[in-house]
Amino acid sequence: MRTELKALLAALAVFATSLAAPHAHGATYVIDSSQSSITITGLALGFIPIIAQSAGSNVAVIEGSLDIDASGGNINFISSVADAVEKPGPFNPGIISGDPPVAGPNAPADIALFLGNASTGRLALRDFVVSVTGTSPLVGNDFDLMSLLLTVSDGSLDYNVPFASLVGHLEIAGETASPTGGTGSLVGTTLTIPINVSLEFEVLAGDPPGTAVVNLQGQIVAELVPEPGAIVMLGLGSVSLIAVGRRRFRRA
Repeated sequence: MRTELKALLAALAVFATSLAAPHAHGATYVIDSSQSSITITGLALGFIPIIAQSAGSNVAVIEGSLDIDASGGNINFISSVADAVEKPGPFNPGIISGDPPVAGPNAPADIALFLGNASTGRLALRDFVVSVTGTSPLVGNDFDLMSLLLTVSDGSLDYNVPFASLVGHLEIAGETASPTGGTGSLVGTTLTIPINVSLEFEVLAGDPPGTAVVNLQGQIVAELVPEPGAIVMLGLGSVSLIAVGRRRFRRA
C-alpha cells in the first residue's frame, strides 16, 4: 500500500507542477471560444458606417490553439492559430466567381457586414484564420502586445458595393497587422490577449483614394493543456491505488 500511495503522490506532484508552471518550452494553450471573440466596426469613405448584416454577424467567435515558450524572461509565440467560427447565415453576397464576377447563392460566413445598409454594400468574410507570432519581454505576468504580429494565413472576402459598381472575390491570406498597444497577461494557466487593431484599406481609386478604416476589438483567452506525461503518471498512480484498495477490501 505504501509503495502505491507514494506513486500516486508523485504523479499528483508532477501533474500539479505542470499546471502551476506554464513557463515550459512549447506549452500549448487551447483557446476558450466562450471567452474569445473579435468585433468589427469602422467607416468607409469617412462617413459610411460598417455594421452587422444581422445581430452578431460582425462578431467573430475564435477557436484554435497557441503554442508558446514563456521561459527565459520572454514570451515567444511559436505556432499559434486562431480560427473564426463559421455562422450558418446564409449571408449576402454568396461566394463570387467568374469573369465578369457573379455572386452565388447566399452562403454561410465567418463575418457578414453592410456598408451603411444592404443597398449600399455587402461584405462576407469566409474561412478566416489568423496566426500570432513574435517575442515580447515577460514582466511579472504581463507582456507588451506591440511586439506581436498578426498574419492572415487563410481567408477570403466577397463584396458587392452597388453604389461604386464593385463586385468581386478577394483572397486576403498574407495580410499582416500589429496591435496598436495594450498588454497581454499570463496568469497561472490562463493566457489573455486583448485585441485592438485598426486597419486602413483603399476601396476606391482616386486622388486622394477612398479608404475604409476597420477596427478589430476583443480578446483571446486560452488555457494551458497539461503535459501528456503528467496525465499518464496521474492515471497510473490512480489505477495502482484503486487496485490496492480492492485487494484490502477483499481481505477484509
